[in-house]
Amino acid sequence: QTDAPLGRRLPEIRVPPPGPASRAMGERLRAVESRNVTHVSCDWPVFWEQACGANVVDADGNVYLDLTGAFGVALQGHAHPGVSAAVAEQAKSLVHGMGDVHPPSVKLRFLERLAALAPWPDARVVLSSTGSEAVETALKTALVATGRPGILAFGGSYHGLTLGSLAATDRALFRAPFLRRMYEGVAFAPFPDPLRHGDA
Repeated sequence: QTDAPLGRRLPEIRVPPPGPASRAMGERLRAVESRNVTHVSCDWPVFWEQACGANVVDADGNVYLDLTGAFGVALQGHAHPGVSAAVAEQAKSLVHGMGDVHPPSVKLRFLERLAALAPWPDARVVLSSTGSEAVETALKTALVATGRPGILAFGGSYHGLTLGSLAATDRALFRAPFLRRMYEGVAFAPFPDPLRHGDA
């Protein structure tokens, strides 16, 4: 299996993760990044070094099967040739068009294609660069659409670290430092348990 090309390999764990290279990188990261971004401990994180298709290789040479699609960024597979070629081609002509100030024509074409996929004719699109930003947009859209400011979220949920998304995140570790600024109109419900079969 190890002679299969990256992208078509089965998992191969050479050293128990996180290996020594990942642990050393964790200590280096702890020295330069805010502690509120990446959780670093003796058994976390595993640093990614390379990826192709559904395979990810960590800093210690372990090969994994990525079932996350990198939060959806790599749903076509890591280093997909078509996606890589399109990014490289676009970068040759225009990398940044100042979004809402001087929008690039490629943005317009992209938004038109996305809006056309919606099930209603007057759909509008808001692009987001992070999950937290997308959650903020969803919370604002719900408020504008309903006029109701309350938010219902599930216990144990994680929606992001910006103030709005953090209000709907049920993780005390993330919330505690910001409670005085956080929106209080959020109720948390237990996540449905299919094994309870309607128990109260």
